[in-house]
Amino acid sequence: LGLNYRITDLQCALGLSQLKKLNQFVARRQEIADYYRSVIPELGLLDVQTIPSGSTSAWHLFVVKLRLDQMTITRKTAYDELRKKGIGTQIHYIPVHLHPYYRQRYQHRRGNFPAAEKYYDRCLSLPIFPGMTEDDAKRVISSLRETLR
Repeated sequence: LGLNYRITDLQCALGLSQLKKLNQFVARRQEIADYYRSVIPELGLLDVQTIPSGSTSAWHLFVVKLRLDQMTITRKTAYDELRKKGIGTQIHYIPVHLHPYYRQRYQHRRGNFPAAEKYYDRCLSLPIFPGMTEDDAKRVISSLRETLR
């Protein structure tokens, strides 16, 4: 906590050049998210993000929540199996109170914020980026289907 994260001039220049592509990046992420959201409910065992009416999302992440109480595998097993299949899944983000700084400074422990912990225990981020092809997205879903069986 308290570190300096100023970006360099080079990073600023790169960021400015990327802003010109922002609309197409967001549009592509939206297409992938729409596909995921149309097929994931058919798989069962997962809940997808909802976007409030009248809102849009840039889909920085596409997070599914595992229905662990209905599954025969753990999130760790699902994560490992997807990674073995070449699917770049991630877990985002560790609840703030469980980071070392807050554990040490404020003696926070698991159980202090049960809603945040419940969300974290169930979440899994699926790949979503503008360069994904239709085949890439279908492979993610296919691998997810195999893993959940």
